[in-house]
Amino acid sequence: SNTPITVTASVSGFQNTQGPIPTGSVTFFDGNTQIQTVPLNQGVASLQRTFSSGPHALGASYTSTNGYAPSSTQGINLTIP
Repeated sequence: SNTPITVTASVSGFQNTQGPIPTGSVTFFDGNTQIQTVPLNQGVASLQRTFSSGPHALGASYTSTNGYAPSSTQGINLTIP
């Protein structure tokens, strides 16, 4: 497929508090392959990419610049026709 897909990661602060909006960057992965690192904008990082046909296992890893703990997520499965 030649259709670009937008992948978005949202990072939120502590629940039920008025803490600062997280800053830093999110690195997107396809399996173990790093796709791109995107800076957060108001807690959101977005990436537009054209994926090859077949299955993809998307993940994201967050790195803070204002004191939040790093975090990551995996296992968002996407199959491109």
